[in-house]
Amino acid sequence: MKYDYIIHNASITGVALAISLKRAGKAVLLINNYGFCGGSITESLNLLQETDDVQGIAEELLSSIRKQNRAVHLQEGNQVILNPEVVKSVLLYTLEDESIPYLLHVKAQAVDCSEDGVTVTLVAKEGTITKTAAQVIDASDDQYLLQLATTEKAVLTQKRIHLMVTPPQHDSFLLAPYMRTFKQVEDGRYWVSLALTPQTQLFSEMEANETNDDFAHRLRMSGARIQLLPAQTQSVMDFSKVTEASNRIMGTVSSKNAQQEFAKASEMVERLNAIAV
Repeated sequence: MKYDYIIHNASITGVALAISLKRAGKAVLLINNYGFCGGSITESLNLLQETDDVQGIAEELLSSIRKQNRAVHLQEGNQVILNPEVVKSVLLYTLEDESIPYLLHVKAQAVDCSEDGVTVTLVAKEGTITKTAAQVIDASDDQYLLQLATTEKAVLTQKRIHLMVTPPQHDSFLLAPYMRTFKQVEDGRYWVSLALTPQTQLFSEMEANETNDDFAHRLRMSGARIQLLPAQTQSVMDFSKVTEASNRIMGTVSSKNAQQEFAKASEMVERLNAIAV
């Protein structure tokens, strides 16, 4: 089957965009690396978000999340710390309710553009599969799919480790030199964001492991421990040298309508799907 749109990453942006296009009568397929939705909020525990100017479908999604029990760990003005498990379940149930086809636990390996459309090669549990659409939209934070389709690469500038820790006896761990920011939630736990400055992806993972070990030691000295670890660290990329970065839509067909749809969805949830404050 050839789709009108393949959307990469089931972040709030990706889900909102999929819903918008599906309601407009388009054939949509949503693909995602992990077996759950949520983008960096659930993949990297990027839980501290700003909710200014959220409208339309994004507002529907956020409202559905807030209605769930224990959905919000902390609300301070326009800043909110969301429960990642609630985000996962609400987005997945919404995809089911909207009858949007999706593939979870698939990793994009290649993107090929031709006169017939855009073909994405995916590595799945059952092996390698291909999916084709008139257009492919990269709604991910790191624009991974877009980078597969271009020779220009974004530069990794920072890695961030986001963690939830148990209530401490004292807060000396907050003096760690790599501490970016933190918030104490209502039950006494802390959400913390640690900053790394890696040279390469390989060395960043090594540094992340070393930082986790050091931070775990600091927590023990404070009478606390790490409660939640992310599935992956968060990558902060510099796209200034990637000329295609402003256009996340790939395809040979006129993309004017898709550009408008993506701009609308992206603007609505820019703060929700960007980086930790």
